Amino acid sequence: MQDGFHEPSVPVLKRLKKTNIDIRDVTHALARYAPEDSSHQPIPPRLAVIITLMISLMMGAIINGNSLPLFLLTLMLTSYFPLYVMAILLDVRTPLTLEFLVDIQLPRYTVILPLYKEANMVGQITYAMRQINYPSKKIEFFYVVEESDLQTYKALRKALSEALADGIVNEKILVVPDGIPRTKPRACNYALAHASGDLLVIYDAEDIPHKNQLRAAASEFARHENINDKRLACLQAPLDIKLERNEGFLARQMTLDYLHLFRFILPALVRFKIPLPLGGSSNHFKVNVLREIYGWDSWNVTEDADIGIRMAFRGYTTAMIDPPTIESPTRDFWDFVKQRTRWQKGHFQTLLVLLRKPLKLIKKVGVIGYIGLHLVILTRCLYGLGVWVFIGVCLFSIPDIQSLADYQWQLFVIFINWAMIFYSYFYVCRRAKRSDLYKDIFGLFVIWLLAGFITCRAIAQLFWSPFTWEKTNHTPVGSGMD
Repeated sequence: MQDGFHEPSVPVLKRLKKTNIDIRDVTHALARYAPEDSSHQPIPPRLAVIITLMISLMMGAIINGNSLPLFLLTLMLTSYFPLYVMAILLDVRTPLTLEFLVDIQLPRYTVILPLYKEANMVGQITYAMRQINYPSKKIEFFYVVEESDLQTYKALRKALSEALADGIVNEKILVVPDGIPRTKPRACNYALAHASGDLLVIYDAEDIPHKNQLRAAASEFARHENINDKRLACLQAPLDIKLERNEGFLARQMTLDYLHLFRFILPALVRFKIPLPLGGSSNHFKVNVLREIYGWDSWNVTEDADIGIRMAFRGYTTAMIDPPTIESPTRDFWDFVKQRTRWQKGHFQTLLVLLRKPLKLIKKVGVIGYIGLHLVILTRCLYGLGVWVFIGVCLFSIPDIQSLADYQWQLFVIFINWAMIFYSYFYVCRRAKRSDLYKDIFGLFVIWLLAGFITCRAIAQLFWSPFTWEKTNHTPVGSGMD
């Protein structure tokens, strides 16, 4: 790999051997200068005592037959109900960008593409980036690879050599020095240090963004500037799954999940001013804000959710734009499990950081925003496990009908909530004209049960391997089931 650093035919941003910049200042700025906001810092003793005490009290209540744990479980399983009702009544949508800036008004853009063991995706991602409708002199592409990832580097070198021959000079390979943790946010921080754009967007290896997505983001930022709203720091574009013919159960469930999240839940959170746990890619940032908050947390394995919350801590807001990014689904069972485990583990990491400074966050986002944010994160983390507990209580009570009758109000509330959840999925599928997904809605119970196993796995990793990034294998769009 070292030989590749000196290859003259490709513009490679190589690691300098002599520099006054400490690499840790680039990749671990947050942990060094704001450790209280980083997942690298152990749980403070005071918080550890509070969490241990709460768990002990809950376990004691369950053993003694107290109804409080079941009440809290019911509250968690139904926490989305008010959000869903209001989002449906108000028909919340992401607004379209109607006016675009002309070329001379567009700001400089940096596109970061962190790739790790993605040699098979290089052809698709480089082609997708070249379809973006943005002035070539105002955009730079950083393909970010790990120093040890020789295969991806070679694939990129070949692809960019061909582009260079065609006169494309704004694409560069950025090689991240080996170090720990080997995570996507660490690679993004290294790229941020080289960014010259005013705005910055992250794309993953499997992404195919809408050709006008960057123009829409730049225009939306400009619109907010024109009305003197300088708090908008990030725009999230929706992620849409590209299904092939005869796709399997998990691929279709992931499509349904993304449709519901990006076309229903996140727009509702924006509408009601609840801080957004961002999606994994297609996040458009103001570069100066990223640098102000020390970039991404290299130690958080769900860095997107974390950075959205930290921006809220500083008083910044996030909104959405409509032009989507197309992705291929996760098809393999263990890839699906590992991907969701990492998401949940990162949400737990984010939640533990949030609990350190509750009053500061309440001051910035208000009580409703604070409660809403915690319910969103807790529900996404613990919903599957909660369903397990609920089913267990019902099964345990079956021999004693009178015992089951004691929980009739909880049963009624939960079943009403499930009806609302199912209706919200039908609602968003109908609105998006995706009637082909109607039948997949009934697979939600299976996903919830699987989520319980994933939650247990995430909690175990939180203690034994909190910073391990389990790689998800991707396939190009169009290479799925025929």
